[in-house]
Amino acid sequence: MLLLSFKKELGARRVTQYLVGGIAVLALASAAAISYTGFGRMFERLGDVTETENGVPTTRSLTWPIAIEKIKQHPWVGEGPFFVDAGTAEELGWLRSEMSPYPHSLYLFLLRTIGVIGLIPFVWFFIQAWRILYATLKREPVDDYSSALLRLGLILIVAFLVAQVTLEFNRVATIDYAQFIFALVGLLVG
Repeated sequence: MLLLSFKKELGARRVTQYLVGGIAVLALASAAAISYTGFGRMFERLGDVTETENGVPTTRSLTWPIAIEKIKQHPWVGEGPFFVDAGTAEELGWLRSEMSPYPHSLYLFLLRTIGVIGLIPFVWFFIQAWRILYATLKREPVDDYSSALLRLGLILIVAFLVAQVTLEFNRVATIDYAQFIFALVGLLVG
């Protein structure tokens, strides 16, 4: 998708070369990694990472209904930022049945912890960033490099928001990533 979006700057021939070359390098690197290093275990882990239920990973099919039920209890303001996971429950001496699994969806996590009122500014930030980049691309005459950078920003914002349906970066262990992502989007808009 990225290569095709930069077809104007690269040309059809170079896009095809990069695509074929990239696939070949990926295949060779994967074969070497699997055959000659311990890195191959990562591919095994990815293949066996979770069980599925009707094609949906159980990390989603079992956790999303729990999150939705919790969201229904406090839809507007959520239940607060104190998310009781396995580690926190153990520290508090709670039973395992009292803890809630991460929903593996940023939107469900935010709705559960900060509700609709908290989710709106979060999503609005990314929508506004996308709108500014799009308006700049359409309004101002820009050189090829700036045009490509703006298009890349548009693609990244959409890709990030779509990926967060089944992932979330707001876990306590990875909260620094949240600030990093907001900073990167801010720099891109700047």
